[in-house]
Amino acid sequence: MGIATKNRRKIEIGEREFIWYFSEDYDSADMVLRVASTDKDFVVHYHLARPDDTRFLIILGKEFNGFLNARGGWKRVLCPKWEDDSVIKPSSVRHLIEWCLSEKTELVQVDWMGKPKC
Repeated sequence: MGIATKNRRKIEIGEREFIWYFSEDYDSADMVLRVASTDKDFVVHYHLARPDDTRFLIILGKEFNGFLNARGGWKRVLCPKWEDDSVIKPSSVRHLIEWCLSEKTELVQVDWMGKPKC
């Protein structure tokens, strides 16, 4: 079964199509940018307006460079800031996806509050 695309933005990177949209997080007051590949192998959630020291990305799909297989529970990692003044543009989403799929030297896993795990 494919991913829902109605009322969601599309972006193509290379030969792959990704879907992105915003929604509320029911466990916090954050708005979340949700990004997924159409085959659902790549799925991440990025909480907006987080402080720099606790900004994280939640990895839900099985594809994420830095983990052999990210599936098996939510993994949270520190990440850079992609939005400018809380405005997400297609270029911001492109940077997020490219960062997720690029080689990274070190991923810092964090807890649900964005604090590094011991």
